[in-house]
Parts: sequence; C-alpha cells; structure tokens
Amino acid sequence: MQLKNPPQIGAGIAFKVKEKKHEKAPDWDAVLVLDDDYKAGQMIKIAAWNRQGQNGMFLSLKIDNFKPKPKPDAETYKAKELDAFDDDVPF
Repeated sequence: MQLKNPPQIGAGIAFKVKEKKHEKAPDWDAVLVLDDDYKAGQMIKIAAWNRQGQNGMFLSLKIDNFKPKPKPDAETYKAKELDAFDDDVPF
C-alpha cells in the first residue's frame, strides 16, 4: 500500500477494498505504525474511527493504550495543619 502521508507512530489507516480479487480476500486494507517493540502473541488493542476522505470512507486507527489515572485516596485531599505562630511571615 502506497501512502502519500504515512500515519504517525502509534496510528494507522484502513481503506475499504474496492475490488476483491476473490471471495476470501479481506474487506479492508490497513497499515499500522507500531509505537513499541511487540512480542509474538502479544495483543495490541486498536481503536478505530470512521472518516470521510477524498477517495471515500476509511478507518482511522490508533493503538489504544489508554489507562485511566487511579483515583486519589483520601490522604491526597487531607488538609494540612497550619502552625498559628508561623515565623516565616515577612511582616
């Protein structure tokens, strides 16, 4: 597949095959630029979005390595005790 603008690292693109050569040929032709070294058998989660381009519909792909940030515990929001006689005040 020849692309004028190759995808960014961690992203890819898939085009609907216009003329399948035979019944078992794939429906989509895709390229994905890997963002890391992967081991054989390792699963890569991919997210896809429908997009419309000059040559018709295509799928925009991205490696989905999103991990939600852990929720902070109660200690994070615990108020600090203030010293009533703080000598660092400049006046």
